[in-house]
Amino acid sequence: MSRLILLVVGFSYVLSGVAMLAQPMWFFDHIGTFPPFNRHYVGDLGSFILPIGLALMWSARDARYARGAVLVALGASTLHLLNHVYDAAVGTVPDRGWSDVPGLAVVLVLLIVPLWRLPTTSIRTHTTLSGRHPSTPA
Repeated sequence: MSRLILLVVGFSYVLSGVAMLAQPMWFFDHIGTFPPFNRHYVGDLGSFILPIGLALMWSARDARYARGAVLVALGASTLHLLNHVYDAAVGTVPDRGWSDVPGLAVVLVLLIVPLWRLPTTSIRTHTTLSGRHPSTPA
């Protein structure tokens, strides 16, 4: 289940990031309809969300990297949700209201699930910078 969540959320972030970078006007017209349009800011957001999505998808394949990737995605998703809550509460985006908040909250909850199932061990190997094991004589 955790791998599926990482793949689905990661894939949605990758698709969003690609759309923001490759077709920013389309993304603005169909998904991120927060005026005024600013191609630069849409591209900036895409340049951050795309690697987060790739990291989540890679984590589904290699659990050693999942905890860090999920924590970064969880932090970004929390801030994203809070930004939408603020806009909805203050009314900074007319005609938008609270419509985005439930979906963003679901993504946030879904990202918490893999953390419960991930091992808490470190991914560090027991080698020094020279590449030898610490117990091996120099």
